[in-house]
Amino acid sequence: FPALPLPDPRVLAAMAAQAAAASGAPVLAPLHQSPHLNLPPGLAAVPGARENYARALAEGAAASTQRSAEDYSLSPKLPTHGSETFNLNPLLANCVLNHEYSRILWEMGEAFGPLLQEAREKIKHVEPWQRGTQRTPSTAFCILVRLFQLGLTEAHMTKLLAQKDRPLVRAVGFLYLRYVLKPELLWRYCEDVFIDDGRAILEEGRKETLGEWLRGVLTSQQYHGTQLPRIPTKIDRDIRARVALVDESRERASDNARYLDRFEPGCQVRAIYGDSKNEPAWYDAVVESIEKDTDDAGKERVRFQVQFPDYGHGALVRLGDLDTRNNDSNGESLLKGKKTESGPVAAVAGGAGQVHLF
Repeated sequence: FPALPLPDPRVLAAMAAQAAAASGAPVLAPLHQSPHLNLPPGLAAVPGARENYARALAEGAAASTQRSAEDYSLSPKLPTHGSETFNLNPLLANCVLNHEYSRILWEMGEAFGPLLQEAREKIKHVEPWQRGTQRTPSTAFCILVRLFQLGLTEAHMTKLLAQKDRPLVRAVGFLYLRYVLKPELLWRYCEDVFIDDGRAILEEGRKETLGEWLRGVLTSQQYHGTQLPRIPTKIDRDIRARVALVDESRERASDNARYLDRFEPGCQVRAIYGDSKNEPAWYDAVVESIEKDTDDAGKERVRFQVQFPDYGHGALVRLGDLDTRNNDSNGESLLKGKKTESGPVAAVAGGAGQVHLF
């Protein structure tokens, strides 16, 4: 007997969708492209064939449901720049692309979820090479290159940087940004970690925090024996200036901690405000509310919702973004003489070490 031709998987998928629609059942995802998972005409009587076919459809439907639950397609792609090797050192890029683990990552497909889970489970450090070797790429950089190949959207990056229980995974996200994001956009993604959300220890058994690691990544071109992309001089100066402002903010937060119980709704302060069109500057403000949450190390943070009366809008600022002094020569405190239930000047309960103040 002549061999029966295998039908086009797309035809089978269309037939399955039509049948499901007619019966009111949910439309199932297309079958895997492998021929043995399709059910050619004439093989319906083969024992187990129909069950295998149904199971393949069910697995496809489950995968489709998972994809639709986290649909990143509507989010814009991150604006990137650079070379065909994603601005990596050519030797490093070549070693990564030719490594067996990169082939495994490729075979996992283009879904972001499984790759994120792989990163959460497998990454032990974020150096380019496996420790103790000179030409074996690390797990982190193999996953990083696979992310380059996929081309992340803003939603992907938000998800990646939200893994606060996995600082190494967040670090991979920042490496992605450092290598291929347009440099003028870097600070927007890094600011919070510098100021008050990068206090988790990066790697178990070491003392370096995520924020400390990120400072080095942003302000240096050297990274564990390989080169990071050069940041244009003007942007580099701006980043360094902003890093210096972060240090000043921390000192100011320490001073403001003595008056933390006085920052109540209605009190007058000066607050820093800046946006994409305006450099950060001091403005008269009024505290509207106090908000508390936790950082990536699980410690409490304090932030303030303030209103700028002269401009008719508000902002959420940190303790280090507030100044309680008048803008005159004597610098008299705006909070001087302001009373609270706990008395004239109350210390922060438990000491400043109990709460992040930046």
